[in-house]
Amino acid sequence: MPLSAAEPPYVQKQDVVYGEVHGTGLLMDIFTPTGKPNGLAIVDVVSGAWYSDRNKIRDHTLAQIFKIYCSRGYVVFAARPGSKTRYTAAEMDQNVKTAIRFAKEHAAEYKVDPTRLGLTGASAGGHLATLAALTPVAANSQSKNPLEKHDTTVLARRRRRVPSGVKSHGSWGSLRVALRWFDMLHAAALPQAPRCAGVARPSAQGQAMMTTET
Repeated sequence: MPLSAAEPPYVQKQDVVYGEVHGTGLLMDIFTPTGKPNGLAIVDVVSGAWYSDRNKIRDHTLAQIFKIYCSRGYVVFAARPGSKTRYTAAEMDQNVKTAIRFAKEHAAEYKVDPTRLGLTGASAGGHLATLAALTPVAANSQSKNPLEKHDTTVLARRRRRVPSGVKSHGSWGSLRVALRWFDMLHAAALPQAPRCAGVARPSAQGQAMMTTET
């Protein structure tokens, strides 16, 4: 489906509870492509100025983030990690990692590969995505929480800038670069993924693949 089509190339499931903190639910929207899927998923950390609410989802929708990713076959888990009025940055980092675990726990449901998960974000969401990617937590096979049986390692991370308004398109170059890295992830054979300029390869411990351009 072309990007200019009236109907978006995705089905949006709103306010999915992906975790719980002190009795409060953590929410995400899940965008599944209506066209041919590519078997991969991206966790989009939806936060700006350390605030995360439905207005931030709206901003990413207006910026066509979900439209562009889903038109290329990606499932997008748009996670809201909470706002600074309630959570510290460290707590938001833990919430992002819960979102990563949720995506892995539900990988079979959405027909995506949990070992090839992408992570992205803009503004504060970019900072949180970077922090989560650089500080992965190992799986705990003994945990009673099924989410904690998954690690928080991601294979690709991209921090991007998004437009400040609908008529501003300053982020498109950065978004296109992000798509190139995620598409490389799609095409790469994992054991011998190709080296590219500006990319640090994953470590033996499965550290996230990072791009140097921000």
